[in-house]
Amino acid sequence: MPVRRKMLIWGGGGRMGAFTLVELLVVIAIIGMLIALLLPAVQAAREAARRMQCSNHLKQHSLAIHNFHDIHDRFPNTVCDPLLVKKRATRHGVWPHLLPFIEQAQVLDAAVAWGMTNATYAAGNGRWSILAAPSFNTKIATHICPSDSNANLKDANSSGGYEGSISNYRASQGDVVCDPVYPQLRSWAFVGPEAPNTSGSGYSDYYGGRLGGFDLVTDGLSNTILFSEGCIADGDWGAGGSTRTRIAAAVNWRTPINCLNTRKDKNFYRDTQALVTAGGTAGVTSHSLGRQAFDDYPIGQNFHTILPPNSPTCVDTAATAWPSRGMYSASSYHNGGVNVSFIDASCRFVSDTIDTKNLERANVYPVYTSGSGPFGLTTNGWTWTDGIQDANGSFSYGVWSELGSINGGEATTL
Repeated sequence: MPVRRKMLIWGGGGRMGAFTLVELLVVIAIIGMLIALLLPAVQAAREAARRMQCSNHLKQHSLAIHNFHDIHDRFPNTVCDPLLVKKRATRHGVWPHLLPFIEQAQVLDAAVAWGMTNATYAAGNGRWSILAAPSFNTKIATHICPSDSNANLKDANSSGGYEGSISNYRASQGDVVCDPVYPQLRSWAFVGPEAPNTSGSGYSDYYGGRLGGFDLVTDGLSNTILFSEGCIADGDWGAGGSTRTRIAAAVNWRTPINCLNTRKDKNFYRDTQALVTAGGTAGVTSHSLGRQAFDDYPIGQNFHTILPPNSPTCVDTAATAWPSRGMYSASSYHNGGVNVSFIDASCRFVSDTIDTKNLERANVYPVYTSGSGPFGLTTNGWTWTDGIQDANGSFSYGVWSELGSINGGEATTL
């Protein structure tokens, strides 16, 4: 029997038909509109999940502080905490102390074992630097916020090679900018100036003047910021750049408005603004934002509650002082603000528009008065306050500032 075939006739009435060109274009347009409507919702849902994960990491670090406090009855210190000073370590920030409480004790143990037995440092009981410990080149998952793609980048200009020790989280230095010409001033804001004894063996003795814990926080644990987010440098040392990932140089940051005015819009510096450059007068490539986070330098582990979140970060031009001497801002890639945790381990989202004021007034910081000792200083010669004061009495940089102060006399809430 002959095979009967059906013919496809375009647009034939009553017969099998197909789409006309106009109909096809209409369908494509509808699909495009649906994608345009759904894609932002999908992206928003993904970012909400990433933001929640970042907040969860902050929670873990905050609980780690509580666990440390339960064991040692105090906060950890940087540079010269007795736990690491007795193991001859130097230049340690706050993060090494928390490793045992986020299931990363092996990283700390490996660093200590290396430092105590390494021939370079073991001879003469020399002190070993956190920067030299190979295990501290480890990338810790809970130190990374998935919203920041720069966490997966290496700084091609880094001379130290410690791109792995990075962190998207910073410890609060409050609303007082210490002058960190001396090492003991690069201390975690909650415990104040401390200094190891550099005489004799160089590590066996310890000068401690302000080790403390929750008793120091007279403004209330639920009213005082502990950690915030901070973006990691993108490795770009060219002209221009983002205020989240680059550092303004040659800025008189003692007056906060000078630092704030380095930006041309919300997230970028002015085209004429001098920025920290690779190997330049004001910069060392291995000390970019969020890198070498186990180090004691604030640039990798601290922020100030003075300029609002996602503001610029500024340093001066002194090659020997940077990256200690500067004003550091909290930052994130979340829309409109940053996650922060408080000392009671609660987490909140703080908007870029949080109240700040008096930014045209210079920051007054702890000053040394008299005496002598390690580094030429003693631990009992400081005029110290965690609130901002001037000749006319105390004043505030706003709600953001007051939330960062541990004992400024203001129990401020969001």
